[in-house]
Amino acid sequence: MDDNARVWRVYKDEAVAYDRSMLDGWNKTLDILLIFAGLFSAVVTSFVVESYQFLQPDLQEYVANALYTEFLSRTGNASIPSLRAPSDFTASAPSRWINALWFTSLLLALSVALLCILAKQWLEEYASQNSKPCESARHWAR
Repeated sequence: MDDNARVWRVYKDEAVAYDRSMLDGWNKTLDILLIFAGLFSAVVTSFVVESYQFLQPDLQEYVANALYTEFLSRTGNASIPSLRAPSDFTASAPSRWINALWFTSLLLALSVALLCILAKQWLEEYASQNSKPCESARHWAR
């Protein structure tokens, strides 16, 4: 069969049309997934900001206790409660678990976004390889 036979041109035209529709569908799906991952990451970030506070000592409570202890010592009260240092703080197990799940969720959402971007770049490379000019349709089919 000749390199310029009609069958190769028809094959190339059909393959290009099929690839174009397939790539268009994949690109639209990846766009939707990227939007969802971005919105999900934004929502999870707001939860992370709020729940992260449970992993740190409440400095306002410490300052209030310190001022109360100072007040009691100046008024001559004999029973002064001991003041616990903020470095003695230990987050509760549920707080650690909840934060671990929030951070894992955020990491997975950002990983999905990264994989979507890599897939879109691969699709662009695939599309550019298929649209390169060749000396004949038969060489393109190889």
